[in-house]
Amino acid sequence: MLGVSIEERPESVETRKEFDHWEMDTFLGHKSHDDALLTLVERKSRHKIIKRLDSQTAAVTQTLNKIFADYPHVQRTFKTITSDNGSEFSELSEQGKEWGIDVYFSHPYAS
Repeated sequence: MLGVSIEERPESVETRKEFDHWEMDTFLGHKSHDDALLTLVERKSRHKIIKRLDSQTAAVTQTLNKIFADYPHVQRTFKTITSDNGSEFSELSEQGKEWGIDVYFSHPYAS
């Protein structure tokens, strides 16, 4: 596990009664595994942020920093982020600490 387990995520995230809790994943391109998309979905509103990555592993941290920089109150807009345990998210816990965002990881091999 790359960080704090989803089991420790607050109940308010699970119930979807509160805004600004996000789930994140990457999707590989069909023809080239060098092309990927980073997706963030807000759990209550289902608002989506989708950004193209030049490579799945190298660009996640940089792309998230660009996304966060667009929000003047990043800690209020992104209260939590939950992702899987993919290697592309290996720096996510540390990045969350830098931005003041709580980060949780799903169970290994769980969708």
